[in-house]
Formats: sequence, structure tokens, C-alpha cells
Amino acid sequence: MMIRRTITITFFWLAVSVMVHGQQAKEDIVKNVCLSAGSLADYPLAFIQDTLTPPPAGKKPFYMSHYGRHGSRHLIEPTSYTEPLKTLREAEMAGVLSDFGRMIWERLAKMDEEAADRYGELTQVGVSQMRGIAKRMVKNFPELFTDTSYIDARSSIYIRCVLSMENVLQELYAHQPKMKIHHDAAVKDMSFILPGYQASNAKERGETREARNVVLPTIDGTRVASQFFTDMNYAKSVGMATFAWNLFELVSQLQNTPLRDSISLYEIFNDDELYDIWHRKNTGAYNNNHRGGIT
Repeated sequence: MMIRRTITITFFWLAVSVMVHGQQAKEDIVKNVCLSAGSLADYPLAFIQDTLTPPPAGKKPFYMSHYGRHGSRHLIEPTSYTEPLKTLREAEMAGVLSDFGRMIWERLAKMDEEAADRYGELTQVGVSQMRGIAKRMVKNFPELFTDTSYIDARSSIYIRCVLSMENVLQELYAHQPKMKIHHDAAVKDMSFILPGYQASNAKERGETREARNVVLPTIDGTRVASQFFTDMNYAKSVGMATFAWNLFELVSQLQNTPLRDSISLYEIFNDDELYDIWHRKNTGAYNNNHRGGIT
């Protein structure tokens, strides 16, 4: 009798908000500044377990279900890249941009160039993440991936999710090309892949969530702005807190691109500033998106 081993794989768009104890969060951010990126943090390879919990005596795996997010992507909105660059360009024209500001401007311009016309799409870092997941599946559970195995893979309709699914499947196929694989990405599946999705207007999801009322912490962009502008009156006219907020998104995003191996941006912020902005973003995510922990 043939035994068919089934693997179900689903990829979806996900925003997760987690409220954690402040002191612990700050300690974690100080140890690893990349964690301040929140949902933009690179998949934490350092946290992968070296050993797995052993199965109960006499038991063997026969089925696997994976429900996961897409890999690292470019930022979705073009303005995330263009607005900070516009601010720096105007400061240069006004003669108030510092040498530090020019240095960071050059680095941000590289990020803008790399992301151009690929907003929201999977990066090569995301590709590596997905293939790494597939490799660990095979390494940890080789008995599930045989020539009689069947894989049913579904993705949400977003291209970054489709490509995430396909990269996992390609890696699995390379290991065992005789496996039977079904893969799809269709609106009709969105009801279980992303509960609350509305095909007519996906943005309406945000209008139906239960509102939260946690007070947002304030952020002070004065020290950050002082590094970029030689005239603090000009810096105030720019809006220092908004400027720091916009920079933080790009600082966080850098780890999701191959540029992370050639440039850095974390020197813009100190530990307190990283925590303060992370705290505000995390609280905002909780207020706007929280519904049973996952949205």
C-alpha cells in the first residue's frame, strides 16, 4: 500500500502587533539594534533552534502544515524613500545640510535606486529566507519529503507572497523532484489565507478593526535633526519628529536588502531614540491593527 505524505504550505500578508514589557524590549534592542525594526526586522536566523524537541516514544512525523509570512520586501510606498531625500535635497539647496547629512543622503539614494519600481516586492534577502525555511524542512523531517509526498501550497494574491511560495517550492523540488506539487494564488482562497480580506477594497479591512486606546508615546527628533542641519530653526521648520520618524523606517528597512552588506544607517540614532520610536510604532500597531493578536 502506498503511503502519501502530505505537506500543506500557505503564504500570506500579515501584520503582527505584540505588546511586551518595556524594559525587556529596550534591553533586547540595545543588544541587537535590528530588533527595533519590529515587523521589518530580518527573519532572525540567530534564533533558530540547533536541536528539536524529540517526538513521543514510537511516534514519527507524517504530516506538516506551514502557515507563514512572505519574505523581506521593499517598502510599499515610494514616498518612504523620496520624502527623506527631498528634505535633504532642499536643505542642501538652502545651505544648511551638514557633512553628516550629505553622507547619509548618498546612502539613502542607493536604497531609493534599488527599490525603484519594485515597491512592496520581495528582495533577495527574502528569497534567501524562504529557501532557508525549505532547507530546514527537509533537514529536520526528511521522511516527509519522498517521491510519494504531496504538497498543496497556497498563497495570497500579492506578488511577494506568490514569489515566497515559489521559492520554497523550488528548493523542495530540487531536493525531491518526484514529489507531487499543487500551488495556487487566487482571490477565492483569500477568506482563509487572510481573514477579513475584501476583494473590492482591501484597505477597508482597517476600518472594521476594533479600535484600541493606548496612549502613543511621544518622540523627540531634536538630536537626530541636529546631526543633519546646521541651522536648528530650519530643522524646526522641517518638523524634527516627523523627519526622525521617516528616517527610522529606512534605517529599519536596510536589513531587508543586500545593501546591508555595504552600507549602514544605525549611527543616525542612539539606543534611547531607537527604543522610543519602536515603542511608538509598536503601540500604534496595537491600536490600529490588533484583533485577537493577528490581523
